[in-house]
Amino acid sequence: MREKRKKVSLVPAAALLVSSSVFSSLALGAAPRSMPSHALAAMPEAPGRECLPDVITAPPDTEDVDAAFTAGYPRRDVRIFIDGRPYPREALSQSGVCFVSPAEFLDYCGVISPVDAAPGEKFYFIDGRCVAAPEGVTEGGRVPLGSLAAAVGLCVSERDGDIFITGDAAPPVSGDGFYPKEDLYWLSRIIRAESQFEPLDGKIAVGNVVLNRVRSPSFPDDVKGVVFDRRLGVAQFSPASGDAIYVEPDRESVAAAKLCLEGVSLSDEILFFMNPALADSTWISDNRPAVMTIGRHTFYS
Repeated sequence: MREKRKKVSLVPAAALLVSSSVFSSLALGAAPRSMPSHALAAMPEAPGRECLPDVITAPPDTEDVDAAFTAGYPRRDVRIFIDGRPYPREALSQSGVCFVSPAEFLDYCGVISPVDAAPGEKFYFIDGRCVAAPEGVTEGGRVPLGSLAAAVGLCVSERDGDIFITGDAAPPVSGDGFYPKEDLYWLSRIIRAESQFEPLDGKIAVGNVVLNRVRSPSFPDDVKGVVFDRRLGVAQFSPASGDAIYVEPDRESVAAAKLCLEGVSLSDEILFFMNPALADSTWISDNRPAVMTIGRHTFYS
């Protein structure tokens, strides 16, 4: 068996731009082996388990804090302290999750990066980088505080119902400078072609199949090679044999591809998938172990 060469560039698990919670079936995959050195150098450290409450700056006297939070500041359902000082902007709580305006929060932290957050979506973009937001973006365009703070390298802790944020905020490397262009191009297109009407986690799973094949010695070692693979004269991904693969991907398919390239993975085992209701052959289901079903697709190892 030939030795596997790795061409796709991914982000180390320690630098994933994900929120404090994950999709219902989402788990972080194994740390990828390589990424662009310039991206690694510019990437802020993600908050980790070393961020413990005992190293957080103690808040001011409670009476003073309560007065500060009721002195005409915007609505606040939860108290936030940044380096020990009350955050003076809006902070709303929904189902136990704190949401803030990304523009206001980044501006307060001194980070200049464009944000693209659409209500109802489970992701958003900071200068082209995709951030997972499983709790969703609110109607007012607010995003979960945990994912936003992590995206700019801040540490978040909670104590007695209050949120404490520490660290030095820094903008992430831009999407244009971070994602390998050819990998993103083909991965987003095969995700759209295979799972346009599937939920976001179904799209991510299709992307995981492609990247898992890139890592496997049994398949081509780059994204384009996997997408156009024709084993025994048969297209491994049927859209690659027609025009569907060249259709411009929709926003959610691009987001799914970017999240996959960030290292988000539902399973590092899945190598095949099929829609049982539409499949012309049962070879996969007859010969490969089923791992999970998302939407109309069943995924196999």
